[in-house]
Amino acid sequence: MKKLLFLSFSILFSASLFSIEKNTAQQMFLSYLENNNDIKNLVINAEKAQLNYQSTEINNGFDITVSTGTINLKSVGDKINISAKPSVSAKLPQTSNLGISASTTLNYKAGDKENFTTNDTSISLNIDLISSSTLEREINLKKAERTVLEAKRNLQSQTIKVETAFYNQIKSLLESTDSLLKTKQSLYDDTLSFESVVAKGYSKTSSTYRQAEMKVISDKHSVEEKERKLIHSYKSFYTDCGISLEIDENVDFLDLIPSEIPVLTPVNINDFDKEKYAKLENAKWNYEINSLNRKVNKNISLGLNAGYTFNNSATSKDSIDAGISSKVGGLSLAAGVKVPVGEELKNTDFTLSATFTPNTNKKQKISERQSELEEELELLAIESAISDYESYVVQSLQNIDDILWNKTSIEESYEMYTNLEKDMKNWYSQGIIAQSEYLNAKSNAESYRVKLLENQLEILIYNNNIYGMFISEEK
Repeated sequence: MKKLLFLSFSILFSASLFSIEKNTAQQMFLSYLENNNDIKNLVINAEKAQLNYQSTEINNGFDITVSTGTINLKSVGDKINISAKPSVSAKLPQTSNLGISASTTLNYKAGDKENFTTNDTSISLNIDLISSSTLEREINLKKAERTVLEAKRNLQSQTIKVETAFYNQIKSLLESTDSLLKTKQSLYDDTLSFESVVAKGYSKTSSTYRQAEMKVISDKHSVEEKERKLIHSYKSFYTDCGISLEIDENVDFLDLIPSEIPVLTPVNINDFDKEKYAKLENAKWNYEINSLNRKVNKNISLGLNAGYTFNNSATSKDSIDAGISSKVGGLSLAAGVKVPVGEELKNTDFTLSATFTPNTNKKQKISERQSELEEELELLAIESAISDYESYVVQSLQNIDDILWNKTSIEESYEMYTNLEKDMKNWYSQGIIAQSEYLNAKSNAESYRVKLLENQLEILIYNNNIYGMFISEEK
């Protein structure tokens, strides 16, 4: 757990060690993570869960209590009498709830011939012969351990979600940038059409001229509007990363995209252990812990206690006592015996008690039926999780197949448009084609460059989604 907290805090606060001048994806993500309060909350919750587990271990482990009892000081003339009843007790829940205790009464009378005496010194022992205490202890420890594990998993899961959100924001910026490029392409196409109308000698007052001119003006307004929105989106993203961003009017938006975005190979979902599918693992855990809870039979118990008292103040002799208590459904029985040592059995004290509650048996039957229904629901949850897993596998394989097919198509188009842009640039420099034609080709090449980055991000996000659906192997 300490390792987990150390790594988490390292993630949260290491961003300040990096220069953000290059704005690499890793540096910006660390800064983005540092500004996420959900991660900080989960780090704290993970530490709280660990402390709770330690407390549960103490509460369900060996326990010892030492007491002085009430100390009385009494003044009799010029003398002082002191009395106390110290005691010590110990309990071992893991050993059939074994309990051992000892106590005595101490008296001190200043000035008496025998100024220090003890009486009612007793040693007692109690143990559960039939009890649910041992199983309850196991359940408590398992639940506390699970809480720690889930707190750790929540932190890991949230980190993946934050990373996915980070790259989704970049993907959204790329999509908006691509939309801007398409609008610019429309502007270049309409500009070419307008230039053709002008070259043909149409009058400025003619409908053909005016319609061609209005398309160009409309396209320019659309470009300006999308640029303004894109500037706001980039500033918002950089703010989420804790970076103040100033954008001038001549900025190339693609230069604002973080560099060194990881190029990953898609993970194969079939390489993941089906038993580690989060929903299935959680359903099986619920069934396991609830099955243990159902085994806890609070309607049957049997306990034994025994003790030995030295110099019993009531009889001035040693005495032995023992008792037994049991419960079966609504019937409770208790019996006890106290035997003075060295005396005839006729001086033995016997106690016996019985209690019967008929409704207890009725409620027990209802509870048993409820437990059966709960078990059926838990088994159905496991079946549902298995079905979800199988559907998720098919869906994921189809998704990555589409992403990879798209990747190949984009790469081919990008290569084609990049070569065309180079040729158009050369022709434009020779005056063979108009500027609008070259800008159109350049915009097409940039558009497919954006599409390649989007595809790169889709693979990264796909991998994160897979990782998020399975639990980590780390304990």
